[in-house]
Amino acid sequence: MDFALKGHFRKFAIAHIELSHLFTIFTFAVVNLAVLSLSRLLLSTWQAEHFAASGDLSQVLLGGLRIDISTICYAMFPALALQFVYAIKPSHLNIKIVSKYYLLAISLLVTLLELITPLFFDYHAIRPSFATNTGRALFSSLLQGHVLELVVDVVTLFLLARVLSSLFDFTWQLKFEGSNHSHFGFALFLLALAVLGARGSLVHEPIDPSSVAFSSDPMLNQLSLNSAYSLGEPWFH
Repeated sequence: MDFALKGHFRKFAIAHIELSHLFTIFTFAVVNLAVLSLSRLLLSTWQAEHFAASGDLSQVLLGGLRIDISTICYAMFPALALQFVYAIKPSHLNIKIVSKYYLLAISLLVTLLELITPLFFDYHAIRPSFATNTGRALFSSLLQGHVLELVVDVVTLFLLARVLSSLFDFTWQLKFEGSNHSHFGFALFLLALAVLGARGSLVHEPIDPSSVAFSSDPMLNQLSLNSAYSLGEPWFH
């Protein structure tokens, strides 16, 4: 029994596996940070009149980046958890499939929420949220009077899904090999970074909307958030 256990750990130590799984997660983070930053920049340009009086675009962008990093790090946790399973059992090919489609689904959700944000701003100057009756009412009205916008959004998401699927497949095919131990170590390192990023702060209290609120103009404070964070904020803390 003892010999079999030692053999198992010896096999764990010397087996070579693909480290490209971790690079795919890193790619997911970079792509979504780019999408959120671009969306915030476009929304800020659209709402430029709010910056004329007291707004500071740099504060919106930097505060928004902190929120975006926190959001993406929370989203990375399940994918990173799968990497520990992969390090122990690299022959389990389903892990690759589950990871890919999880990352793809989260990316599309993040993009969808940004695409519908202008509608929410138009109605009540808020981002999508289930925390208010207004938010719930707006979600229920999406299919009633905005069919064309939704069709455009669906087409955009379809094209994005094709691009991201190819990108994730490409990163998975890159030849980064290492031992189970190195994969486990890198995954642990990324998990530690993700925990710090999700908290968004080194102090006792984690980041929240008040951490990036800087203006008496509610719209500027809304621009400092992202819609995925706004939607999930009640569950983040």
